[in-house]
Parts: sequence; C-alpha cells; structure tokens
Amino acid sequence: MSTSILKKLWNKLSTDYLCLLNQQEYCDVTIKVGTKSNFRVFKAHSLILRSRSQYFKNALSTCWNKKDDDGFFQVDLCGMNISEGVFDKVLIYIYGGCLPLDEIRPCEKLRLMVTADMLMMDEFIDYLEHNIIQTEKNYITKETNKLLLVSTQIPRCKKLLNVCQQLMLRNPITFIQSVEFLSVSREYIRELLEFKILGLDEVSIFDCIIRWGIHNTCEFNCDLNSMDDIIDLIKICSIDQFEALRSTIKDLVPFIRFFKFDPGFFNEKFGPFKKLIDHELYNQIIQYHKNPNFLSLQKIYPFRLNSTLISELHISTISSWIELPEDQRDLFSSPPIIKKFQDDNINFDSLPFEFDLIFRSQGKRISDSLWREKVHNQGPTLTIIKTVNQGIFGGYKSASWKEKKITKGKHNKIKKIECVDGGDGFIFQWSNNNSFDCVKIVCLKLQWINKHLDFDMFLGGSKMSLDFRFGKGLSVFNRESRHDKFEKGLMYAIEEVEIFKVLKKIS
Repeated sequence: MSTSILKKLWNKLSTDYLCLLNQQEYCDVTIKVGTKSNFRVFKAHSLILRSRSQYFKNALSTCWNKKDDDGFFQVDLCGMNISEGVFDKVLIYIYGGCLPLDEIRPCEKLRLMVTADMLMMDEFIDYLEHNIIQTEKNYITKETNKLLLVSTQIPRCKKLLNVCQQLMLRNPITFIQSVEFLSVSREYIRELLEFKILGLDEVSIFDCIIRWGIHNTCEFNCDLNSMDDIIDLIKICSIDQFEALRSTIKDLVPFIRFFKFDPGFFNEKFGPFKKLIDHELYNQIIQYHKNPNFLSLQKIYPFRLNSTLISELHISTISSWIELPEDQRDLFSSPPIIKKFQDDNINFDSLPFEFDLIFRSQGKRISDSLWREKVHNQGPTLTIIKTVNQGIFGGYKSASWKEKKITKGKHNKIKKIECVDGGDGFIFQWSNNNSFDCVKIVCLKLQWINKHLDFDMFLGGSKMSLDFRFGKGLSVFNRESRHDKFEKGLMYAIEEVEIFKVLKKIS
C-alpha cells in the first residue's frame, strides 16, 4: 500500500475520532478544568482516555472512580494549573493523534508539554519536544532559562535539556541570577555544581546557592538579589532561621570550592557564613589563602572554566606566556613540556587574567554575521581550536578582532580598505593528550607573532599562521621551510572552537 493511501486512511481515521469528540455521543466522563470557583466541564470517552494517557487510565480505574447517577465518571483537574485552552488542545491530540503545531505559539507549546507530563502522555511529550527543538530555535535562544527550568522538571525531555544546557553554559551567570533558578530542583543544582566547565567564580556560585536556599526555606519570607543584602540578613536572622537554611543547603555546600574563593572576599565577608561549613575546613581555607603551598587535608578542586577543551593548568601556562616580556621571548624558543603539579598550587591569585567565553562552535561552519556579533570589539582574545585526531591549536592576540572600514568610490568600487591593528601574541599546538586529568601537557609548537594579520578567523603573520575562515577546516601554514615549528600547508578537520575574552585582573 502506498504512502499516500496510508496518509489518506490515517487522516480519515483522525477526522472520525475528532467528530466523536465534538458530537459528544456516548461520552461517559466529565472532566473539570480551571480553578475551584471558575472551571469548565469537558465531556469525553473513558475508553479513549485510558488508551492514550496513563494518568486517565489510573484515574478511571474502577477502584479509584465510580460513575455518578447520570452514568459519568468524574475527573477533577482543578488546582493542576491547566488552562481551558490548553486542555482543549490536549483532547484534540488524544482523539486526533496530532496537532497543527505551526499555528500554536511557542509559549503555549511549552504549557502543553508541562500538561502532557502531568497527564503522563510520553508520546505527546516527545512530539512537542521534537517540534520545539526543530522549529523554535529563536524562542529557545531568547527564553533559555524558562525552557531549561521546564526541561529539568520533565524527566523525558533529555534532548531539550541538553540544547538549553549548552546555551546556558555560554553565559551561565544569566541563569543562576534568574528567577527560574530559584525554582530549580535540588538534584539539578547538584548536577550543575559537579560540572567542571560551569565557567563561574566560586563567590558567584556561593551567592546563588545561598539565594536558592533562602527562597526554599520556609522560615524566610523574602528573595534577595545582592550579596551585601544576603550578608545583612544572615547577620540579623535568628538561630532557628540559620539552622533551617543550613539544613536546606547542607548537601550542596560540599560541592562549593571554597579554596578557589577570591581571598579578599573570604577574609572580609565570609565571617557570617562560617558556621555553614566544618570548623576545621574553615581554618584550612584561611591557612591556604595565606600560603598557597599549605598542604591541606581536604581535596582541592580546580577552577571551573567554561571550556570543554582546556583546564586551569592550560590557563596558568597561557597566562605566563601572555605576561612574558618581549625581550625574553628569544630565550623561550624551544617548545616547553608543562608538567602537571597538584591543582592546589593554582589559586585565585596565581591567575593574573580572567578568561570569559564569548564564542563556541562545535564542528560547524562559522558564519560571518555570528562571528561579528560575538567576537568583534572584545579586546584581547584567546582562541582554542580542537581538531579531529590532531590535538589542539590556538593563539592569543592582544588587539580586538575588528571589522575593516571600506571606502567606496564611483560605481560602488572599493577605493580604500582601512588597515586594522591585529596586535601581537603567539600561536601554539598541543599534543592529542588534552585530557583534564593528564599527567603533563606537551606543547609541541609555540611561535611568537609580532603582528597578527588583520583577517577574521585568522591567527599569525605572513610567514606562519592558523586559518579557519573556510568551512570546517583549519589550515596550518609555514612559509619558511627552515622553521620546524609548524607543518607546511596542512588542513585539519575542526571538531570545536572556543574563544575567550582575556581581561587583566585589577589588583
């Protein structure tokens, strides 16, 4: 039987079932939807409801529900925060097997998915999730926090959760400071705190955990936005309130990396919170901030960089290269082998720069418009490029990527192209072994660049360069054969690109 015939038969079956719903013949169920004081009664068929929803199968079982004098089962959905319009569409899907989703706003699709979860309609959840991911990309980008909250509450929405999570990780501070974060489950917060790549300083993480704790502790009746307000509240709260807060967040506190706090904050402002942690741990943190070589009995975790490609060890090494005076670069000619010391030797003050992720692309061609939007005019940047089976390449440039100013003359012909200062810096290659847990990082090649050429998606000078302007490939050029630092004219497949804005810390 051909596909077209099957489609016609399916459409006819769907239409017949929808007619059965609209005509309400042989209905034996009434369903209240709305609030206790303002509701609408829907009529439906118990046999169809049972076959399409596990919730209705349970609610309409003979041991749960008896028919009234008029021969109807009664189901009360009041108080479940389901609107009449949403439930009307749920019934259309139950009877007709599909919905014209292109006519439904994305926010309503989200409400439909929440309702489908409450009514235990797994097939409907999958249908909506797939549609939202495929057709509502702009909405997902704009309302990432809202969608992330919903997808954490629906266990079946793994794909949507992954999409939203990837977007959130590009700028996680906007999520943890949002209203939605306060309603996220404890389990999901624990998952976040276990991330190596959360990309936030520990003070910001501690701040959001305290705010979440206050919001979810019934002894407090307020939401606070600033750390100073939180500190003032903790100073004046009662013993019972403090103990209730400690109970709320006790299983989250062990995931906070106190050893990576800004020492200034810990020494000056952490005092009111010190009873949240073990007394011995508090004393060890104080000792560590006074002396980074202090051997703590506690496990010290690394900084949470927002990167899937590099660790704090890479960042520490790159920082040393950035700070290296120009007159010492000749002494730094041979590729160094960077041995991995204990993570606790890299503390807050050891890193003179902050590295903020501004762009990430996973194996896709980078569009010119997206590049200009995310990367232009950001100041000094660090670029990390992971290739397929060939390790990691990258580079640092001290000046912004900028758009060239083009002057046009008669007949729209280009008259002048303004030169842009590409800044100085370096390019490098690491070995394939780029695991966070490796014993050492082997830097195979390092080349200082006196002046980067002013092209987008291009690092290096006229003699040696990394070029990732075209498609998914990285071109590595060495135009001086006497140099043995980079291979000549090779093309590598790109797996992922990350670009960081490099900011000098203010002492």
